[in-house]
Amino acid sequence: MRLLIPSTGTPVSLLDLMRACLPVGGERQFEEAFCRWIGSPWCRFVSSGTAALYLILKALRALRPDRDEVLLPAYTAPSLILPIRRAGLRPVLCDVDLETFNADLTDAEARLTARTLALLVIPMFGLPCDAAKAGRMAGRHGAFLVEDAASAMGSRMDGQMAGTWGDAGFISLNRGKNLSTVSGGVILTDREEVQRAVTDEWEAFPAPSRLAEVRLLGKAFALALAVRPFWYTMLHGAISRFKYTSLHADFEALRYTDFQARLGVSLLRRAETFLTQRYKNGILLYDLLAHTEGIALPRILPRAHAVFNQFPILLSGPETRDAAHRAALSAGVEATTLYPEPIHRLYGDLIYGRDPDPFPKATAMSRRLLLLPTHPLAGEDRLREAAEAVRRAVKREA
Repeated sequence: MRLLIPSTGTPVSLLDLMRACLPVGGERQFEEAFCRWIGSPWCRFVSSGTAALYLILKALRALRPDRDEVLLPAYTAPSLILPIRRAGLRPVLCDVDLETFNADLTDAEARLTARTLALLVIPMFGLPCDAAKAGRMAGRHGAFLVEDAASAMGSRMDGQMAGTWGDAGFISLNRGKNLSTVSGGVILTDREEVQRAVTDEWEAFPAPSRLAEVRLLGKAFALALAVRPFWYTMLHGAISRFKYTSLHADFEALRYTDFQARLGVSLLRRAETFLTQRYKNGILLYDLLAHTEGIALPRILPRAHAVFNQFPILLSGPETRDAAHRAALSAGVEATTLYPEPIHRLYGDLIYGRDPDPFPKATAMSRRLLLLPTHPLAGEDRLREAAEAVRRAVKREA
């Protein structure tokens, strides 16, 4: 029987789960451990990355009530629109760069105004972006730089960890991220006024119900099994029903739980091991797919260390992308296409002026992007086989 390698997975062990179930330690211990690990003087955990962004924006709006816009790339998680609007702010989009796979900072700077509260930079797929340049841009316009490092835990730029590059940042701990405690998000900042404002807003967050805590426990055990290739293959039909397949309409803004914090402390002890494996798997795929006609790879910036959440490639068009997708699956590796549409095509009110597509590169990325897994449970042999299958499929379509 051929096992299917899932697209994402954090290797949670039975020992991790047993430690998390013991009533010893909790959120404060995870805060201290995480700050030491990432090199930040302060952090705060909440129920999701989405809730983390919402809390950051509420705090920044309290500091700058005269500003009401958040600038972000047109190809990223559509769910980011929800916390922006819930915080009473207006999303403004910029195009993406098809070389770096991150935001087009030239286009972004042209859209910064006196109303911009925050420029949201997103190291997509774990690829570090030029946050220093983005910070200078934001500073010239009096805006905050906020970093959405949801999928970039462990990535570094000039030795500095993702999530700590801006005035505030956050990392997601949801399923599918580089480190997962089932759900969760961590806010990071070294600015005392932002820490105080975030704390003021956080104190109004309710704690999850007892029933929600029991469900988290059950999900943790289920996910620990579900990401293992054997169980993922055996239970693939059932597991598929729990995947996100539609646009989120809302989100919960809750506090973190001590169970999740204890699980996080246990996983953090092994974080360097599985983050290093993500990096190695990404570099392996880069080497295997480089110089293949019809496949575009991201340009990794100088002094950047990319811990890949998944490995992104751009194909020549949707037909070739679909053929490569089928080829990877036939090799037993679950490739994904991520977001099928850019944000402005999902939220029609974000198309400005008469141009039917003001962000053509974001649209192109949505049509051409394919992601290959890099998590520690994806073995080197299977990744080599999948890369070769993708190469052959692309050559056939040429």
